[in-house]
Amino acid sequence: MFSFSSISLICCILFTWNQVTNGIACYVCTNCNDPFNPTYVGVSYQNDTNYYCRKMVVANNIARDMITSCTSSSTAGTSQWCCQTNLCNSAQKNTLGFLLAISVLKVFF
Repeated sequence: MFSFSSISLICCILFTWNQVTNGIACYVCTNCNDPFNPTYVGVSYQNDTNYYCRKMVVANNIARDMITSCTSSSTAGTSQWCCQTNLCNSAQKNTLGFLLAISVLKVFF
């Protein structure tokens, strides 16, 4: 029988493998709500892992999309966050991959 730590490790490997083989998925919307509710927005898929998911804030207007080149930045009234994991542009920080990694580390240590 599998232990909980073995199942957690297998899940981590499957999440990582699935993302690499299938490319990337990002939320896409203009005038997005914040706090974010993914129920009423589109999702864009790309079979190329060289794409980025982006969340952009310009004068309190929020947009989420997918682009080929991105650098996170923040200036007066404009901010941009870039990431390369599935659906990571739902929030500014704490993506699913990061939370999953912390959970796995807690199991083993």
